[in-house]
Order: sequence, then structure tokens, then C-alpha cells
Amino acid sequence: MYNHRINYFTSILSKSNSLIAKIIFIILTTMFATINVFGKTVNDNVICNLPSAMCKLESDLLAADKELQKTYQSILQKNASGGFDDSYVSKGEIRKTLIQSQRTWLLFWDENCKAYYTLNSGGAQRNEAKMECQIDMLQERTQYLKKVYL
Repeated sequence: MYNHRINYFTSILSKSNSLIAKIIFIILTTMFATINVFGKTVNDNVICNLPSAMCKLESDLLAADKELQKTYQSILQKNASGGFDDSYVSKGEIRKTLIQSQRTWLLFWDENCKAYYTLNSGGAQRNEAKMECQIDMLQERTQYLKKVYL
């Protein structure tokens, strides 16, 4: 794909002797080469402009977050449709405490992984460490919610 674009710009360059065309060609060639080295497909349509290890973590983080959101919404739907009617607590109270619990957990998640980042801030892998923390915690929260509510 990138080679096709470079060939296209090369053909334009060969038709023009202008300095501006040459400068544009150099800029675009450099840009496409950079994308080719760092640009990785995370999903079929999403391009990640990070080194491949970070792209994988970013993909895993997005997947873990999506799974947590799906689980959370399933619980809210279960509650709204009477899935907890055998409980001694009202739907409203279950919803209220679940929402508050999730908000509090998200604050903890953020602060905990910031602390983990700080702990690793002397190393070159601190960003990877933070993302791994975020992924692990998202997955753990998802499993907990499934176990307790679903």
C-alpha cells in the first residue's frame, strides 16, 4: 500500500522538475516510511503509530475496556429487567450502588496504575508497565463483576 503511494509520487516527480515537487516527495516518502515502520494495524481499520509492542498492548487495553463496558451494561440491563428481583434490595438501590462502585473503582484503577507507572518511571518500559497494569485490572474487574452479578 505504501509502495503504491510512493510510486504515485515518483511518477509525479518525474513529470515535474520543480524544487517544490522534490521537497514534497521527500517529505511524503519520509512520512510513509515512518508509518510503515511504526504503523501497525490494531484492528482491521485502526492504525497504531507506536512500536509494535505498544500497539499490541493498546489493542489489548481497548479489548479489555470493551469487555468491561459490555459486562457493566449487561448488569445494568439485568437489573432493569428484574434479574435481581429475588433480592431484598430495590432495583434503584442496586443500580445506585453499582454505579457508585464502578465510579470509585475507576478512580482506584487510574491512581493505582499511575503509582505503578511512577514505580517504573526509571525504566524504558514504564509506558508498557502502566498499560499492563491497566489491562490486568480491567480484566480482574470484569471477572469480578461477572462472578458477583451475572
